[in-house]
Amino acid sequence: GTLNSRTRIWSAALHAIRETPSILYWGMPNPGWYVSFYFDSEIAHLHNAWLQAFVGMGLIGFLITVLFTLSTAWNCLIVLIRYSGDVWKRSIAILSLCLMAAGMLEPYLFYTSGQYHLTDLLFFLCAGYLAYWQEEDNHRILAAIRSRIPFLKK
Repeated sequence: GTLNSRTRIWSAALHAIRETPSILYWGMPNPGWYVSFYFDSEIAHLHNAWLQAFVGMGLIGFLITVLFTLSTAWNCLIVLIRYSGDVWKRSIAILSLCLMAAGMLEPYLFYTSGQYHLTDLLFFLCAGYLAYWQEEDNHRILAAIRSRIPFLKK
């Protein structure tokens, strides 16, 4: 029920954020060590990539990670829908989604320790390729949205 104590760690991290509001602005250099004070034992990390980034980099860093996440998820969705013939593009999209899913339970993305840098690099490489492939489609989709909203028309 606690995902191997992960939900308790996440709760301790949220408690640490409530008790130390400066985390919202500046973050903490070692999130696992700091949250250990609010948990019943020492922990190495927060077992969630986005929560690790939030405690480590503050609110601005967290918003940047959310931006990367939403952009990559959008591009994955479009690639999976539109490129049924390009199996290798779909494979990159699925790999990106799998890395994000793994990031829900481990700090593989964004604010990592040295042992996860390769995973982080792989995610951002895949995200870059997805963004490159989707640039034209995203411009077309945004143009269609702008044409339907009266105050955005040029």
